[in-house]
Amino acid sequence: MRNFIEQMRNKGLVTDVHEPVSSRFDAPKRAFSTDQLLFFHNLDGKKAVMNLVASRESLATALDVPSNTLVPRLASCRYDGKLIDAGTLQLRPVDLDEIPIMENYPGEAGRYLNSGVVFSRYEGVENASVHRMLKAGKDRL
Repeated sequence: MRNFIEQMRNKGLVTDVHEPVSSRFDAPKRAFSTDQLLFFHNLDGKKAVMNLVASRESLATALDVPSNTLVPRLASCRYDGKLIDAGTLQLRPVDLDEIPIMENYPGEAGRYLNSGVVFSRYEGVENASVHRMLKAGKDRL
């Protein structure tokens, strides 16, 4: 992640935000108004980034491909890998209060992860999908 942010910074695609910013309406409003990667140095007292791949150029940078070849490159991707059991992960209890989850608009049901990736397995088939997920508790979406 640090390398990607540095690549984006070298291309002039990062805006550093040093003043205190709230995850309640303020940060989402700022992200909506730009395609720049926003690096918040004080988002609810924590460091955070938004708009990691908000433009075709930033996605091409993340994938290390020229932006004019991005669409054909993505269209040609195939997964030929194999899943391996690489050992047990050392997990700790989830505490969603530790991260600044955005509240985007007045009147919404609460705070949302706007592009959360869900990994699942059903009848032996693996899948990853992107969802907007409502924070429903300290350890529940």
